[in-house]
Amino acid sequence: MATSSIQTSSPSSHDEMNFDQLFTIYHIDCRASVEQAQERILEFFGVPSTENNTYFIQSKIKNFIAKKKDKFDEWRKHRSAAHHKEKFLAPAILKGEFPDKPKPPKRPTQNFTEVGPRQKRQKLNDLNSELDDFATDNGVTVNQVIGYLLHQRNYNINKHLAQIGDELYKKGDVEELTKFNMNVDGALALKTHINLSRSNLDFIKTFQKDFVQIPNRNIIREHSQKLVPEITECREKRGIMVGNSKETIELTISRILERLTQMNIVLPSKLTYKYKTGHDGAGSQSVYRSLDNPMNDPNIFAKMFVPLSLTNTQTDEVVWKNDTPNSAFYTSLYG
Repeated sequence: MATSSIQTSSPSSHDEMNFDQLFTIYHIDCRASVEQAQERILEFFGVPSTENNTYFIQSKIKNFIAKKKDKFDEWRKHRSAAHHKEKFLAPAILKGEFPDKPKPPKRPTQNFTEVGPRQKRQKLNDLNSELDDFATDNGVTVNQVIGYLLHQRNYNINKHLAQIGDELYKKGDVEELTKFNMNVDGALALKTHINLSRSNLDFIKTFQKDFVQIPNRNIIREHSQKLVPEITECREKRGIMVGNSKETIELTISRILERLTQMNIVLPSKLTYKYKTGHDGAGSQSVYRSLDNPMNDPNIFAKMFVPLSLTNTQTDEVVWKNDTPNSAFYTSLYG
């Protein structure tokens, strides 16, 4: 049984095919099958299987096998003789003769993360078209398709993303993350409770989450000034005293009630609020006894309003109690 000596494992390395190779492929390897010979020759040269290239090979086979039959018949008679084989080493087909040349290798493209927005849009053109067609054919929006893909791809590896994808698929949208805007009262309470300076508060704001908004320092300062009790002159204009503390007391009580409500404590309908003005040891400080100091700074009185307790008016049961009423730190307003 005759075997072919033609190697076709590297088709792109062949630029020509001689008569001996052509006749061997057609007569021995493909047993006179033109269709099989076409495939082998295309593979030999590494050219695309197009209509033009197929027609070109058919014409070559017809010309060398049928029209120039004498050369083919001579090859069949003497193909086993080495000295006769040299007569058939002339080129029969050249790679440059094919009408449709092989396409040049694609230029290596950059990674998606390395290109700019314009190149990203170009790379996603085909994918966007497929998404549009799929969404139209199935009666859903593109966002729903993307949502289901997000849910499917992350179901076993990232439950958070899978949940977002499921919401996007079912609703066609994702609810915007609710922002928490801290009011000026809450910001002042935070600043006062842990004794923060303005710089400290600004420093904390650099670490806050995007959905937490703390008011500006100027707004907090202006608001804190409104909480200082009203003052009036006394002792023939040699001193000052608190003239009206109603708003301060009301704000303090409301803040305590808000805190108790958050703790799920049931509040009675009538409450008694107790407070004191000043704290132990204040009278021993020289600033209070100085004749040259008119004590006209209202902040000193703000520090002296100290809430003591909230009790049930009917039963005298203590609902809230200040555990450190004599601490100078806790005498500041509940703002």
